[in-house]
Amino acid sequence: MPNKPPEIACASCPGGASLSMSQIARTLLSGGVCAQSRALGIPTESVYFVLALALNDRTSMPRRARSAVDPTDRIARLQTSLDAHFEHPVPTIIGARGGTVLIPAQADTDQRITTLAPALGFSMTDTLITITAIEASSEDLPHAAGFAHELLELALRLGKPPRLYRFGDLALEYQLTRPGPARRHLANMLEPLHPFPDLIQTLRVHLGNGLNRRDTARSLHIHANTIDYRMKRICQLTGLDEIGTPDIWRLYTAYVAHLYEHRDDSTPAARSTVSGA
Repeated sequence: MPNKPPEIACASCPGGASLSMSQIARTLLSGGVCAQSRALGIPTESVYFVLALALNDRTSMPRRARSAVDPTDRIARLQTSLDAHFEHPVPTIIGARGGTVLIPAQADTDQRITTLAPALGFSMTDTLITITAIEASSEDLPHAAGFAHELLELALRLGKPPRLYRFGDLALEYQLTRPGPARRHLANMLEPLHPFPDLIQTLRVHLGNGLNRRDTARSLHIHANTIDYRMKRICQLTGLDEIGTPDIWRLYTAYVAHLYEHRDDSTPAARSTVSGA
């Protein structure tokens, strides 16, 4: 039978009730204080790290194996891994596709967060995990959680590889996505590509792969020479010089702006939520 997300009995709770980690997280995210936290072994601090997580199946797994992954079991394994990594119970709100994690900031917490993604990759071998981390005061947790998930959505839309991202890693892209005339101007550079979805897909994957033509060819299951042809065509249509010149930065910024000027909120990336739904 699949494991259940942990509930820890609390002797000070009325009637000997038990609190789940999600109940504690929801209390903290609503601006409240959970009086039972210390009794449950959770450090109480004035500063927290707020993590937003996205969970995805490893595409290298056989389809039958991916369909056999039980969401409840995955959530329980993730909770167990988080508790073990930080060496105390961790308040979380996690659903089948991701959620929110609250880590009280202690002396070694920042370093533990730095090593979290590799540790989870070792224990969650069937899952690709993308993480964004924001540091915030306990009073600012609701806003920080929303911001962490906004950054997570950005990383997912950009096709960033699954790992830990802090604000500094995404600050440029975050600024480019702010609404205004500059974003519209940059996004309009890619208008000539709209009739060619294969070119937009190639641009997205190629930029995500750091312009590595072999990785892009492998991702798209096409020949590397086809990547060269498509990128030259993109440059011709947009009026930019060939890839490898300073114009690659203009192409990248235009692509980031284009994502948000022509966003599709039905995508899984756009549904990254604090609640873990």
